[in-house]
Amino acid sequence: MWALRSDLISLSTCKDFIKFVCEPPISTPATMGVNILNASTSIQFALTLDCIWNLRNKVSYSDHKINILSTVKALDIRILEHLRALESADASLDHNLTCWTTPLDDVIKLNVDAAIVSNRAAIAVVACNSKGIILNAWVKELMNLDSLVAEASAILWAMELATVEGFGKVTIESDAKVCIDELLSSEASSNWKISALIGQSLALVSRFSFCDFQWVRRDANQAAHALAKVAFSLRLPFCCNLDNLPPSLKEAWLRDLFFAPS
Repeated sequence: MWALRSDLISLSTCKDFIKFVCEPPISTPATMGVNILNASTSIQFALTLDCIWNLRNKVSYSDHKINILSTVKALDIRILEHLRALESADASLDHNLTCWTTPLDDVIKLNVDAAIVSNRAAIAVVACNSKGIILNAWVKELMNLDSLVAEASAILWAMELATVEGFGKVTIESDAKVCIDELLSSEASSNWKISALIGQSLALVSRFSFCDFQWVRRDANQAAHALAKVAFSLRLPFCCNLDNLPPSLKEAWLRDLFFAPS
């Protein structure tokens, strides 16, 4: 991780700006290739400056109304698209989602996440239909503070909730790759921390006519992440639907819908 002290940067000419973008003032960790880090940083700088300049012009000349959430998300997606061009040929075969997508018809998608805040853990589940509408969202406290256990517990809880709600076809999405890999493996779980939880989740698969587990990147799991993060500002356990979503969950959900592929 790195940060920039803007108060320590002096850019007075066009040449200074170009050098700043093309030769970013960063220290390269020993574990990361200098060329890749410099290129990715330059991409982020250039696209951010381009975004600021275009937004400034729209406001100055077109009376443009700023929507910060959509502007930032659009910038994130542009940066991600450019960064992917730096990936190797093998990495280009990775088709895991980077944007949230609606599930297939008649399938309920349950996104899950866990958060540990101030030595307290919470797990969250957000259920959406094929139109992207939130049917229900749940969050509760978990006594175990191990992050991997919390993520596996969130998946199991989603399976249990789906059973109680009578969902016939479900897709479970999580950004915990270890957990999803264990669920999709043809062999028994080798991770003793979560083996029991994985086994319990798999035992519930037969309750559904269709059940799919998918790993997604954090960007495609923002709604569940937002709910887990604000858990301890709510009265737990907490359940809501489209009519009474917490503000941060509503913002994340609307952002997902706005950028969901049509």
